[in-house]
This record gives sequence, structure tokens and C-alpha cells, in this order.
Amino acid sequence: MRFMAAGLSWPTELRDDELERRLFPVDKGENNRPEPDYLYLSQEIRKPDATLSVLWEEYKEQHPHGYQYSYFCDLFNAYRQRRSETIYSSAV
Repeated sequence: MRFMAAGLSWPTELRDDELERRLFPVDKGENNRPEPDYLYLSQEIRKPDATLSVLWEEYKEQHPHGYQYSYFCDLFNAYRQRRSETIYSSAV
């Protein structure tokens, strides 16, 4: 039903992220969930016993209505990807 409501046809040439955005649009006006502190996460994840699961649990303790684990990981991994692309492009 979402597929038809989004006006899409099969087969589609959309990338997964674009397809997800169209099928599950986010209303920016209603999303008041706090963003993770990416700099803090980047520093903490380097520690020997740190895992994203533990860091997410800390995040949820501070923000009970924050993002769930899978989306938290997606956000952090996207941040790391953008950061590595920025570092790489400035080094070239």
C-alpha cells in the first residue's frame, strides 16, 4: 500500500535509501528526538570495551524517547561515512 501511495512502479531503479525515504517519509516537524552526540560517540567507540550497544544504552538513559538501536546505529554509521569522506577528500 505504501508503494502505491508513494506513486512508485515496479521494477524501480531507486537506491535503497531513496526507496526507504519515499516509502517511510519523516515529518521533520514532529521529530523532536535528540540527535546523538557524534563527536562523543566517535571518541568513546575507540575505547577497548566500548560497543554501539553500550553507547546506545547510555543515550537512551539520557533520552528515553530517543532513537531506537537500529536507527541510532544507522545515524552513527552515516556520520562516520560522511566524516571519512571529508577526511579523504581534504587529503587528496
